[in-house]
Amino acid sequence: MRNTLVVLYYSLMIAVVHGLPPPTAYQHLAATGTLTTSLMTTGWDILNVTTNSTFPDDTQAYSAGFVEGVLTAEKICIFWNNFGSPMPKQLLDFLDNNYKWAVDEIIKYNTTSTFWYQVGLVYRQWEGLYDGMASTGKCKNVTRSLLYTIASMGDAMDILNALNITKSKLFRGLGPNHCSALIKVAADLSDVFFGHVTWATYNMMTRMYKHYRLHYNKATTSSKLVSFSSYPGAITSVDDFHITDTGLVAMETSLNVYNFSIYQGNVVPQSLLYWVRVAVANRMATDGKDWASIFQQYNSGTYVNQWMILDLSRFTPGKDLSNDTLWLVEQIPGRVVAADVTNVLGYGYWPSYNVPYFPDVYNALGYQTAGDPSMNSYEHCARADIFRRDQTKVVDIATMRDLMEYNNFLSDPFSDRNPTHAISARGDLDVTSPQCFGGIDSKIGSFTLFSQGLGASARSGPTMQQGVFSFKNQTSKNAQCSVVTGMPQEYAFNPVQMAP
Repeated sequence: MRNTLVVLYYSLMIAVVHGLPPPTAYQHLAATGTLTTSLMTTGWDILNVTTNSTFPDDTQAYSAGFVEGVLTAEKICIFWNNFGSPMPKQLLDFLDNNYKWAVDEIIKYNTTSTFWYQVGLVYRQWEGLYDGMASTGKCKNVTRSLLYTIASMGDAMDILNALNITKSKLFRGLGPNHCSALIKVAADLSDVFFGHVTWATYNMMTRMYKHYRLHYNKATTSSKLVSFSSYPGAITSVDDFHITDTGLVAMETSLNVYNFSIYQGNVVPQSLLYWVRVAVANRMATDGKDWASIFQQYNSGTYVNQWMILDLSRFTPGKDLSNDTLWLVEQIPGRVVAADVTNVLGYGYWPSYNVPYFPDVYNALGYQTAGDPSMNSYEHCARADIFRRDQTKVVDIATMRDLMEYNNFLSDPFSDRNPTHAISARGDLDVTSPQCFGGIDSKIGSFTLFSQGLGASARSGPTMQQGVFSFKNQTSKNAQCSVVTGMPQEYAFNPVQMAP
């Protein structure tokens, strides 16, 4: 089913507000969008939003959000009903103060700072998203504050830690949002593959792949098109897996904070949350170094991640890797550490598995004295050993997916019979303590696919190597996995080519 929204009345209204001539044809609309509602048949809904460069950037941003809000209002309700729960006042107050601070800063600086100009466009898009959703009357239980919480759900995990609030009381089944990622250079240098697996609660599998074509006129807008895996109500990926039309691939795996003292003084409302900074960096950056420089500004210290910024524009098949092909950015409370690590990728691959690469970051987060060594050793955690052993098997998109969805926990000595010690976790298969948690997708791309304009190949659902996941098969011990609405009951889906 394909629903198309044409915002004629709304475009007329904003044209009048900005003193522009009223639109006389659809090509004069500020924004249009389509939503392909295929979640139940493929595991993904697909959203396309396009804006018109003849309108002011501010109008484009707001209209893009409004279009998305109208199209996805019901999906936002489904997502929140499956995943969310009442929020504590401390968290809502933090986010409310953060919003007010950001808006004040935008008003102060957006005419003199290109960075704050772009931040302002992100907030205008979010405001349009809320107004569009609210205008439908279909999602009354998601208030403005709750929609801001959905946008900030990655940040919320660290805000809760900083406020000393137990996360399990807030989001149903919320576990650590861990992920696995890999960048693999073909042995003959003919191609470079990149893949990402999101680890999250199964309640979150109301998946939506988004393509934003925002034709802003500001000269500092480098990328007009950003495509990413996402969720209803979020205007960035959250997974994270983004591809821009300039050839930047931005993906991350999250890092644990074992040393809670690092939050003190570094997680405050007077900062820019992760999702705002990543949206701005994706729009403004011209390369990995530039992305890191933009992203670190006004660091909130929330959603602590290891970012990989792969620059496909610097890759030439058959040639040695150019400097700045891969930048690594590790962001923690109070600090961002970044470097060109192309020399490491030159050995054939770059793996990522929720363990810091930079020693200073590793020590600051407390990895050296806390946690499970089978998960926290950079050189010898289970996924490090599996990637090291098996990355040579990757020769194409299919074999890359095989590795990214790998879970042979009963037989692989590196897994030690633990279903979460694998590239794609299956916490629901833990015999002693089943969890509603694991790898919920795989997204695979390559230089060749990008060059052909084909985007990523994305499959929704837990790995099928250990059998197809079904909500219907969950036992009473894993009851949180059996109460979902508006989602497929079984995830036996094939990959979908997400051509923008």
